Amino acid sequence: FDGNTCAVLVAIDEQSSDIAMGVDKALEAKRAEAEKKMSDEELEAIGAGDQGMM
Repeated sequence: FDGNTCAVLVAIDEQSSDIAMGVDKALEAKRAEAEKKMSDEELEAIGAGDQGMM
């Protein structure tokens, strides 16, 4: 490894809408939303996790 000749490439793209549909809200938050147990603000704070691009 030579730090003087290596490069770092960064490519950031938006998440696929198909993936986002499944991970933007955790299953528990979706259930609570259906039962109106959580506020919109609480629901927006909960997600299923970040997904790496491949």
